[in-house]
Amino acid sequence: MKVGTKQPRWIMAVLLAASALPIMQAVLVAPALSSIHDSFNGVSNAKLLVRVVLVAPTISIIALAPLIGILADRLERTAILGSGLLVYALSALAASYAQNLEQLIAIRLIMGVSVAAIMICASLLIGSYFEGSDRPKAFGAQSATIGFSGAIFPVVGGALASASWRYVFVACAAALLLIPAAMRLPPSRARPAVRVNGELRFPNGLSILVCGLLLLGMLAMYLTTIQIAFHLSELGMPSPPLAGFAIGSASLSAAICALFYGWLRSELSFTQIAAISFAAIWIGYSIVGLASNVTLAFSGLVIAGCGFGLNLPNCMNWLLGNAPASLRGRASAALTMAMFAGQLLSPFAYDPLLAQFGSAVTFVITGSVCFVVAVLLVAGQLVWPSKAVPVRGTT
Repeated sequence: MKVGTKQPRWIMAVLLAASALPIMQAVLVAPALSSIHDSFNGVSNAKLLVRVVLVAPTISIIALAPLIGILADRLERTAILGSGLLVYALSALAASYAQNLEQLIAIRLIMGVSVAAIMICASLLIGSYFEGSDRPKAFGAQSATIGFSGAIFPVVGGALASASWRYVFVACAAALLLIPAAMRLPPSRARPAVRVNGELRFPNGLSILVCGLLLLGMLAMYLTTIQIAFHLSELGMPSPPLAGFAIGSASLSAAICALFYGWLRSELSFTQIAAISFAAIWIGYSIVGLASNVTLAFSGLVIAGCGFGLNLPNCMNWLLGNAPASLRGRASAALTMAMFAGQLLSPFAYDPLLAQFGSAVTFVITGSVCFVVAVLLVAGQLVWPSKAVPVRGTT
């Protein structure tokens, strides 16, 4: 099967299912943290160690993504994806048998390596298999899958954890079912590097810009995850289910908007879509911060979710579409690092603001930063018109 031609739907289905696994391992486990804590309550520093259980894969992802990206530029990508799926499933099964928190953390660190391999190769294969107007649609579908996963899997995780936290990890082992299909994917190996005047053409400046936009967008998104429960309490609605519904609403909004990314990309440039994305976050978070009731706060989260839903596929498509085929593995690794760095840095970025100004002002400040970014993107588009024109059936 020739890469770049019209691909069968099963190929997209496999890559979307694989793309759901990185978010699945986090949002399934999050509702089970209290149950894990109760199981090891007698352990010193149990609360701290339980939090480490959640973020351990992120540490491995950020540390090892560059190496996996290099390997993806040199080896068969479908084999790396299949290996990642196998390690993911086996580490999930191992976690379900963990006898102490130290074992659980160690296993989760190993799982992080598999998550990096899956995310990098799934995005890389989407960029390799799909071209022209099909590529932005594919990245939109990937982002929508991640958004829907963020809305659905926390509910599933909570239901499983009510029986036993170990069932949460058993559920993650379902990744085994994807391995046969993943190994049937069309071969995809980087073509020999094309050098110009002895150097590879890699868009370093663009990489910094796009990864910076992705990191900032993820950082903004995680403010909802870590703070919305407290913000709703300040509005007089201290309800954990309501907080979960709020997070799910933002994720659902992001997923639905991502489905329209392909159409939007056919009309606008990357820079214009990025500006719209951050403008939506600004409007949404301003409403959340200034809201006097829960209804307004939810409306703001839905608007901000549209920004989150457009930012991820736009960044993926922007960088992978402009990186040389021989270096796309490294580009995908950079995007994966930026994506998960936002999650890891969010508590450290927001704790000082929350301590100094409180929840509402922190939402407004974060929105204001996004407004500045949107203005700078518009100004940049006017001063340096983007060469990344809308896609209308060709690359």
